[in-house]
Amino acid sequence: MRKFNDIDWHEMVAATVVTGVGIFALAQAQSYQTGSLNRMGPGYFPTLAAAVMVGLGLLLALSSLRRRAVHPRVWFFPLFAVFLSLIAWAVLFPLIGFVPATFALFAISSLAQGKFRPLYVVLATALMSGFGLGVFGYALNIPINAFWF
Repeated sequence: MRKFNDIDWHEMVAATVVTGVGIFALAQAQSYQTGSLNRMGPGYFPTLAAAVMVGLGLLLALSSLRRRAVHPRVWFFPLFAVFLSLIAWAVLFPLIGFVPATFALFAISSLAQGKFRPLYVVLATALMSGFGLGVFGYALNIPINAFWF
């Protein structure tokens, strides 16, 4: 018999959240007509995605019951660095533009690794800035300021 502390509660909570969101989405999708595989209605994909979500949540719950829990030490600085990088991007984007805000996002979030690698930050910023400007600025025609000028 397994003890109460042997269950991986972090995974169990995650499984419960995933299953709960899936059940909620499944209930909401029922108000749309699903149609058939040949003629899909507006509720077909949401119903299918929600059912997959419920299934994955249940598999995650079973997996957490089968494994022995490991309680690692949680370091809050990486979580704080990633959260701060997202806040910095949201604040800086309207002020100084997409590219500098993305640079700040990568620079601050890279502090979560413990070792700052400037080449990684510059390359990641260049790739993601180019991709973001290409998708939003050119493909979707969303007016986006690359820089403050």
